[in-house]
Amino acid sequence: MLRIEVAYRDWYAIGEAEALLDKHFPEDARLPLSELEKSTSLVLHFGHPLLMDGMRPVMPNFQYIGLANCRPAQKLSDELESFMRGGKEHGVIYVSFGTVFQSQYMSEASRKIFVNVFGSLKQKVIWKWETDDMEDRPENVKLMKWLPQQDILGHPNTKLFITHGGLNSFQETLCHQKPVVGSSFNLLYYKAILVQ
Repeated sequence: MLRIEVAYRDWYAIGEAEALLDKHFPEDARLPLSELEKSTSLVLHFGHPLLMDGMRPVMPNFQYIGLANCRPAQKLSDELESFMRGGKEHGVIYVSFGTVFQSQYMSEASRKIFVNVFGSLKQKVIWKWETDDMEDRPENVKLMKWLPQQDILGHPNTKLFITHGGLNSFQETLCHQKPVVGSSFNLLYYKAILVQ
């Protein structure tokens, strides 16, 4: 683990988890999380040694389950399928920055850059955006609050995925073999990726 990840985990994440447990289970006597993890019987890790985690020694109770969520694309809703089919000639670009970072909170300068670039493209763009509309949304851009990511990635008209590079997004992109442009907007996703 990188030092920043260790610091985040030890000094912030564990403390937040402890506070949550204390809030919701105030009467329960329990060991601190740092003690509980020392006697863990099984760890299911959503990574993979050949992807982002790298080859490293792990304890016998540590099992990688990365790529376990891979599945064939399912049928899209009529609305989404119609939009995707409309991009048959030049393709569709899928844009999502995950569930933690909400696109609506990006800086106005960043948003305008995306809008200007997307508006200049021949491709259609489907963008996970948390509000109903955007005043200056280009005609080739469709905004939706929630999208079936694997089903869009598995669609034959999807030509590119622009993402924050989160673990699910990274693995699902590999499953569906789509080119990726990774971007980083906050400390949690400081590792921008570029994969083809």
